Amino acid sequence: MSKRLSLTIIGMVLSLGVFSAEAVAHPKHKHHHKHGHHHDHKHKHKKVIVVKHKRPKHHYYHYRHIPPRSTHIQIGNFTYLKVDDHYYKRSKDRYVHVVL
Repeated sequence: MSKRLSLTIIGMVLSLGVFSAEAVAHPKHKHHHKHGHHHDHKHKHKKVIVVKHKRPKHHYYHYRHIPPRSTHIQIGNFTYLKVDDHYYKRSKDRYVHVVL
């Protein structure tokens, strides 16, 4: 075999060895895992907020017996009364509790 042919064969073997090693190697990623390893993906759930309303001390107030700590609210043709963070809607001679 000639010297030139043997150098060409050695060059091909070396280049194939380098090429095949790169082709077989796994890419270097931050999150690369071995085969058989599974992720436990956590699903994001929306938080549920439960608002508990305290029952009012009174279901209604007569318009003549409104407590002094109350506030009158006029919205259009409707009159509301706010007492201790509870709302009451005017209905005839009473203010009846409503949930807003």
